[in-house]
Amino acid sequence: MPEHYSRNQPRTLQHKSAQNITAEISPEHYSRNQPRTLQQKSAQNITAEISPEHYSRNQPRTLQQKSAQNITAEISPEHYSRNQPRTLQQKSAQNITAEISPEHYSRNQLTQLQLSNK
Repeated sequence: MPEHYSRNQPRTLQHKSAQNITAEISPEHYSRNQPRTLQQKSAQNITAEISPEHYSRNQPRTLQQKSAQNITAEISPEHYSRNQPRTLQQKSAQNITAEISPEHYSRNQLTQLQLSNK
């Protein structure tokens, strides 16, 4: 029986059994040891089914930038990550400056703001 092969068996027998069951494995069960071409092909087939919030860091940068631009209006300012462009962070900070009480200013805020609110 193939499942009783020990590690001391010749490698050719193990390869042969792996090739026989390749067609029975669905794409989500591919291991990292599979050829890269198979993984890339399966990723391209399911790209349209993945929502923008599930993009991994391994996706191409163009996809991440495109998805970020599409959902920018849906994200409230307090949820901006540090990886967003600096212009967006500065704009959101200016919009909520009047809503922050003086005791919540961080040390990184301008001293002019702290002095004007005292």
